[in-house]
Amino acid sequence: MDNLSTMNDSTLAATEERVHELNTQAWELRKSNTQRARQLAEESLALSKTLIETNGESPVYKQELATALLILSICEFLLSGWAPALRWAEEALQYFEEIGNDQYKIYCLECIVRAHGTRGNYVTALELAYECLDLATRIGDIEARGRAMNILGVLYWHTGDHNRALGWYQQSLDLLRESGNRHEMSEVLNNLGLVYTSLGDENKAFEYCLSGLLTKKELEDKLGESHALLNIGNLYMGRKEPDRALAHYLECLYIQEELGDKDGRAHTLTNLSQVHLDLGDYGKALEYASMCIDLAHETGNRRVESYALATFAILYEKQGQNEQAIDAHMQSLAIRRGMGYRQGEITSLLALGTLYTKLNNIEKAALYLMEALSIAEDLETKNRMYEAHERLAEMYEQSGNSRHALRHHKLFAALQAEVFTEQSSTQLRNLQVLYEMEQATKEAEIYRLENIELAAANREISQQKRELERQAQNIENFNRELQRKNTALERMSHEKDEFFNIAVHGLNTPISIIMLAVSMIRNSRDHLSAEEIETNLGYIESTLWRMEDTVRKLLRSNAIESTPLAPHFKPVDIQLVAEQVAEEYQSRTELKKLHLVVEAPSSDVIALADPIMIREIIDHLISNAVKFSPHGANVYIHISEHMEEQSRHQLRGRTVRITVRDEGPGISKQDMARLFGRFERLSAQPTGDEHSLGLGLSIVKRLAESMQGSVWYEYAEPGATFVVELPAAE
Repeated sequence: MDNLSTMNDSTLAATEERVHELNTQAWELRKSNTQRARQLAEESLALSKTLIETNGESPVYKQELATALLILSICEFLLSGWAPALRWAEEALQYFEEIGNDQYKIYCLECIVRAHGTRGNYVTALELAYECLDLATRIGDIEARGRAMNILGVLYWHTGDHNRALGWYQQSLDLLRESGNRHEMSEVLNNLGLVYTSLGDENKAFEYCLSGLLTKKELEDKLGESHALLNIGNLYMGRKEPDRALAHYLECLYIQEELGDKDGRAHTLTNLSQVHLDLGDYGKALEYASMCIDLAHETGNRRVESYALATFAILYEKQGQNEQAIDAHMQSLAIRRGMGYRQGEITSLLALGTLYTKLNNIEKAALYLMEALSIAEDLETKNRMYEAHERLAEMYEQSGNSRHALRHHKLFAALQAEVFTEQSSTQLRNLQVLYEMEQATKEAEIYRLENIELAAANREISQQKRELERQAQNIENFNRELQRKNTALERMSHEKDEFFNIAVHGLNTPISIIMLAVSMIRNSRDHLSAEEIETNLGYIESTLWRMEDTVRKLLRSNAIESTPLAPHFKPVDIQLVAEQVAEEYQSRTELKKLHLVVEAPSSDVIALADPIMIREIIDHLISNAVKFSPHGANVYIHISEHMEEQSRHQLRGRTVRITVRDEGPGISKQDMARLFGRFERLSAQPTGDEHSLGLGLSIVKRLAESMQGSVWYEYAEPGATFVVELPAAE
């Protein structure tokens, strides 16, 4: 294809069609598979340039060339390449202006606005965003107007003007609903969640963020899904639930690494650093903050860099390195001032004022705290104002100036009460507005029926009434079923979160131990004796076995809970199985000096059961008994046969019981209600540094019931006694 001028008409037409096809595919993939979209756009760009060079600058060729440039700009923006994104968008804009394509000019302007906004050039970004909105209004493009309003909301949120941000988002959502663009709607839902987070309305924030996440998942928009996960993680951080936040951040980071989203990763790494700060894991916090700084420098995202520097400052402060902490806070403050990020300025100034108060440098503390108060008053953010007054009161109280301390404390208390009162008033006003809108809608509908369609409506009323009665019954039935499914979904969602949290925490510490041991061997191998190396390898091996045990139990539990169990029934010698399992625990019992005793009658005790499931039940019960028994204690496994009119599991006739009793702390009354629940870790602690996932008893219960049996706990002192009852074989 080096010389298109020599091609015949059919070949030239095929090339033009190929360019258009590449742009169409790239446009559709720009959010779901950004890397692939960029490759297709680059191929289209090369072909378009060749067409123009050999066949002249026709409007059709320019359109395809500019479209390829626009797609490249969008892809670079999504992949955090701000400089090339801006360059591609500005070049595309020139072509679209030449051919008079206003609709695509708006897309170019949006890319340029986002690039400036990300770099903190908010004045330029706002001017261009309003230009976007004017152009969309002039050509009557409802969807483009909705997108422009969403961008304005983002910019005002970044500059701390939450009221304006909320207003633009609400207008944007209405227009995008009208246009039917669910991708853009989900973006606005996430943004609304962020505003309500800033305003302190957690319920609204969760409602919008979860709606955005579900829509992103449904549309298979992985990039948008990562943004929603990040927002929900932030909400959990606000609710002081760092474990839940950590789970969402890690899931978000996995998606961003898969997509190659550098800017998104930088944001998430900042949050991971913060969550590890809250958990007291300063090593991890420092590691994530360092990674974040590197990415922020690479992408040019100054806002994220300021967050990472603030995290460094906190870490320095906790380690008593106050000079380094002050320096990091000052760097973060300088970046935020340069960006015009005034809410961030307040945060940095409050942190500096508090640190200088702790260092008893009252003069500097007062300087920074008063500046923070001044900015908060300019922005009219009362929650930051009362925070500044509170810090000032503490500072003056420490310096012995009781008069100034009392004055600021009174102002703090008054503003705090005012904020809570205003929040209540705002909620009431919102309810009133909703009521008035509802009434106005009803009145308008009545007027329409009376003056335009009254006659036709009357003819249909009788038929509609009968249909509504039928539908009402169907709806009632549907609602009952929906409630049942919702309850099941809530339980599944909770268990998924627990599953993820336990997997993360169960593997995080062993991985750290392995890394430490490997690092020690690598760095000190010339100085370590063979015995020391063998000891470290032993640590690694035992830790890997522990990780394998954790993964195996989690996967087994998930398989048991998610799929129907189908036992293969056959006669099973229970005493033989119990003795085999007990023998496997020989090394663990020797380590804790435990005595494992299997008691059974002289005659065989045969159950009708699945041999694999029986073995797993006995293994879990012995494992629990060994885990919670003190050193030197006894563990009894008693096998017996019973003839009852009616057993615990409602079966008449002969049954087999497996009783496992230990001499540990037993089960407290508070733990009884959660005894056989999934992921329930009770108050008793293992006695030999073993780990517990809270799965064993739930697995025992599920397996026993699948074989028409049951399991229960019997009070005994000392220790705990668990009994499994199964049908006896004929």
